[in-house]
Amino acid sequence: MTKPEALQLHHLPDDVLHRILSRLTFRESSRMGLLSRKWQKLWRSCCPKLVFTRATMFKPGNKTIRRTRTNFARRVNSLLRQLCAPPTLNKFVVKFGLRRKHTCHVNRWVGFCSESRARHITFDFTPGVKGIFRGLADEKYIFHLHVFSVPDRSPAHIKSLHLSYVWLNTATTGFTGFANLKKLTLHKVSFLNDFQHLMLSECTALEWLSISCSSFTELTLCKPLRRLRYLSLHYCYMEKVELEAPNLTSVDLTNRPIPLALSESLKVMEANIKLLHKSVLYGDNLDYICTKLPAALPHVQKLSITSTLYIYDELR
Repeated sequence: MTKPEALQLHHLPDDVLHRILSRLTFRESSRMGLLSRKWQKLWRSCCPKLVFTRATMFKPGNKTIRRTRTNFARRVNSLLRQLCAPPTLNKFVVKFGLRRKHTCHVNRWVGFCSESRARHITFDFTPGVKGIFRGLADEKYIFHLHVFSVPDRSPAHIKSLHLSYVWLNTATTGFTGFANLKKLTLHKVSFLNDFQHLMLSECTALEWLSISCSSFTELTLCKPLRRLRYLSLHYCYMEKVELEAPNLTSVDLTNRPIPLALSESLKVMEANIKLLHKSVLYGDNLDYICTKLPAALPHVQKLSITSTLYIYDELR
């Protein structure tokens, strides 16, 4: 009498194996894909998101592997090679302190991201330095947006884009804008050209815009952002904000006192304003708070203001 063959994990139905893989962490599921061709095929088919961070690429407490930028890049490349035919992705995330010298690796990842038609994209190369330090310009990777507008595909699939610690190049030939982009986050970004008119004006579906610690002096658009609901601007040291956004409901601003031209934004219900320091244009911040700010936000219902008032100077 022959002994019945023991049931192996890979003998289970594919839908059961899909459930098993979906409950594993990214690192665990990718390692399962190395076991056999069947597991690799399953991993490819049930991998709606790729998240490459320090936590997903390095095991906590492992002292034998140096968590260097080079090792990180090699591991990402190794995993992407398993996905020789890029799947359709819901999310693609790279978060590690890479530099311009890693351009050849990052270019490959951006191309893969475009080919896989990822809907939610993050490239965050912010170094470990905390605070509002903008970083050294010659260290930043140059992000060319035209990669998403090649002849055989458009960037219409992109719903959200998060870029940190990069140079953003919007003037390259062929870039057609993000027609369906709803959320844009830019942190410690430098701009090689006119970001507002070459990119932002073409994001007509934008609902959520956050820009922080980035280098541009004013936000003025020639086209309205009719769907924009949330606007966040922090530590950009701007001199002017002029925006036509009729459906804007929330404003979050950290800056010097500046002219706010939001006359068409009659639906703004909440505003959080942090004034950094005394302005030559408006004198004491108190004058700006009492006169200019109410005129700029006439319909706001909830207003939070943080500011330093130079009362001693006025009394003296």
